[in-house]
Amino acid sequence: MRSTRFFIFIFIAGLLFPNMQIFSNHDNLQKIYKTDSVIYQIISSLSVEQGFSPPSSAGPWSGAELLTMLSRITSETLSYSSKALYNWVSEQLSTPEKHSLSSDFGYTSIVDLTGELYFHINSGEHFNEEDEWIRNYTTRSPLLSIPFEFWGNNLFYGTLDLSLQNNRFSIKSESTSAYFEPYTTTNLIVDIDENNIDLSFPWRAFLSIGDNNWSIQFGRDIISWGNGVSGNLMIGDHLNYHEFFRFSTFFDPFKYTFLAISFPHPDLYQRPPNLPEDDDWSALRASISSIRTFIAHRYEFLLAPQLRVSLSEAMMYQGETYDFRYFSPFVILHNYYMKENANSILSLEIDYTLLRSLLIHGQFVIDDLSIGNERTSGDKTQPNAWGALGGLHYVKTVNSGILQIILEGVYTTPYLYLRNSRVYDFFYLENDPNDEDRDQNAQPIDFVVGYPQYTQSVGNVVKEEFLGYEYGGDAIVLNFVSAYTKPDAWEIHCSLFWMLHGTFDADTPYELGDAAVSMQTPTVSPPEMKHSETFTTDKNSVETTFIVSIGGSYHITPKIKLSVDLGWVTRWNPGNIASLESASDFQGSVGLAVSL
Repeated sequence: MRSTRFFIFIFIAGLLFPNMQIFSNHDNLQKIYKTDSVIYQIISSLSVEQGFSPPSSAGPWSGAELLTMLSRITSETLSYSSKALYNWVSEQLSTPEKHSLSSDFGYTSIVDLTGELYFHINSGEHFNEEDEWIRNYTTRSPLLSIPFEFWGNNLFYGTLDLSLQNNRFSIKSESTSAYFEPYTTTNLIVDIDENNIDLSFPWRAFLSIGDNNWSIQFGRDIISWGNGVSGNLMIGDHLNYHEFFRFSTFFDPFKYTFLAISFPHPDLYQRPPNLPEDDDWSALRASISSIRTFIAHRYEFLLAPQLRVSLSEAMMYQGETYDFRYFSPFVILHNYYMKENANSILSLEIDYTLLRSLLIHGQFVIDDLSIGNERTSGDKTQPNAWGALGGLHYVKTVNSGILQIILEGVYTTPYLYLRNSRVYDFFYLENDPNDEDRDQNAQPIDFVVGYPQYTQSVGNVVKEEFLGYEYGGDAIVLNFVSAYTKPDAWEIHCSLFWMLHGTFDADTPYELGDAAVSMQTPTVSPPEMKHSETFTTDKNSVETTFIVSIGGSYHITPKIKLSVDLGWVTRWNPGNIASLESASDFQGSVGLAVSL
């Protein structure tokens, strides 16, 4: 027995405290780096340039994990430009500037002031809401940001980012037009009398603990899984934030991640399906007794130096209480078969470096797929729901900077991310439609989510968005991006974006039957609504969007940065309405950021 305990102790010690050589000259290794971190982008690009697969794309990442990624790169064979980037990354991950309260505890804080001017030339019927802009709300900078960071040795790290910015929504309205319709607007707080300030801050606030090969993070931050540039199919980074618990353990050949993201239950902000408009449903918002959580496992395997395969399985759970079974680290969530409480989703990602500097990236996600003896026709048939993303990435170091050229295509089926309540489906299809026992007001168990933002005279307003791909289902996207980044100096990027989007959106009810199964991307109209009595829509065509944009930034000094973004947008059949003429808009922004 003693020998068994000894070997168990040695195994755990080897897991938690492996070879310390690459970590010996670094402090604050549990610092969490954002999903858009330039440090990660450089490590990934250097890996591909050497002929290796990119590192794990499941961000954010701890400093310890980034160092593990960096250790894969053979620095002795790097070119002069690549070696300069390698040294810059290593320096960024080394001991940061800090104020020490003791030898093992430090903290730091800065003040970021950013002034931005936004302008466009077509204001009125079109381009007056956030979704019609290239730079939407989440990509606009707050006027003031004060991130406070603290850490103890290499054990824990915490941050709290206090920000001051305009509210996304208009006062006394759930519209975004006040911030996006005028010909010119700024991020300055000019409506102090009405206090039209975003009160949902902080968007980034969490505590992380860990060691050289594992990390636990709890709080608010942005999650992103995948190397897509127009978005990712399982979890995208386009929300304001995610509120989550994350555990990751990472080694050179393998990484495992457990993730639980909590969302407000739809009863908090959404009318139940099929409830007549004249029915008062405010009582449903008085007390929320149900919970909604996205639970996911992700397994990443380095099958060869140039090949990484990632498998993710998840479910959206809605219920009145948790069962600890759902948090089992290796269980197959789909096989609980809880149709009344959960909706499962599965994704496969492949990153293969075909040649030095040339990466092939692919994602395939399955929300629903009929196989075997499952029903393929009839009134109870479920439509298949899946999406695919493929990209070709070319990266090269040039003059101590990173050049990226990316071509990406995406296809999503109409019902991807959509699902009705299985409780409602059961009662409606199995019993008399007029049966009083059927729960016609049950909320959908889909992947449409949102967090509340407080607005004067309205209260909490929620912008509903897809958890995965930003543009949801019923979309065909082609995206070309070229960018050059020289850290702490300057950056320039240009993009061509083309999308066909059918009539399905986040509000489209989920339907069963042959008509739903026959829907093909892009749709020209939703199917006949047999089970959604109150849904109506004017959409009757495919909307086509074309965007060309260019922008960049320049560090005037290490503490002052100037940025400019310009773009042209054209939409045919805007809003999926065939009778509307095409509309175009020239949009731009200019910003100046100062760090104190």
